Amino acid sequence: MRVLVTLGYFDDVGDGAIAEVDLAAGTWRVLLRHVPPEPLRVAAKGFTGACWSGMPGQSPLLVCGHTALFHVSADLQRVEQTWHQPCMNDLHHVAVHEGRVHVVNTGLEAVD
Repeated sequence: MRVLVTLGYFDDVGDGAIAEVDLAAGTWRVLLRHVPPEPLRVAAKGFTGACWSGMPGQSPLLVCGHTALFHVSADLQRVEQTWHQPCMNDLHHVAVHEGRVHVVNTGLEAVD
């Protein structure tokens, strides 16, 4: 069984990562590291929640950063889009339901 894990590093870089953990083999590997553009970068913060936008492995993976939602390619090789609004502050999770994207924005204590 393999699962995807979102990561952040407690350093000044502010980058996030997606890792694949193979529970049966007891191994893991980083698939993607991303440093957000300067205005969206926050030290000691990285990626938090994530979900597939459609069929797993065939649709973009939506990934929360501290101040933006990142669209990662289905092959998990690159960030293709960045969604940001000034109200985005401390995003923690994302879900897609009936074609709508719901983002947990804990900085505003809201679901956007």
